[in-house]
Amino acid sequence: MAERRRKKAKYRKVAFKLSERQKKSLEAYCVAADLTLIKCIKKSIKDITEGDYHRSMPLMQINSKQIDLEDLIRELDGNKQLEEQEEVVEEKTIDDGQLSFMNELFGE
Repeated sequence: MAERRRKKAKYRKVAFKLSERQKKSLEAYCVAADLTLIKCIKKSIKDITEGDYHRSMPLMQINSKQIDLEDLIRELDGNKQLEEQEEVVEEKTIDDGQLSFMNELFGE
């Protein structure tokens, strides 16, 4: 039986720049963790690409000038309820004729 050939992995190059301070800090971390620079970077990337990093990520903070969609919906619903209440109040108002009749009825 013929063996199946393993699919050849494709790699891509990634380049980025670090400041002197960042590089020194990274090298110091590698020495303390007993890792080479490449192993440290690859391990960090692997944790992100293969791990459950998204579950521990903090939620994005909303800028104070940005409208929160849920708050906007609540506000619009609140305004709609106020408008409905105003309509009910307007329907229950009495005119001058009814007021004079009530005054005669109750002796005011």
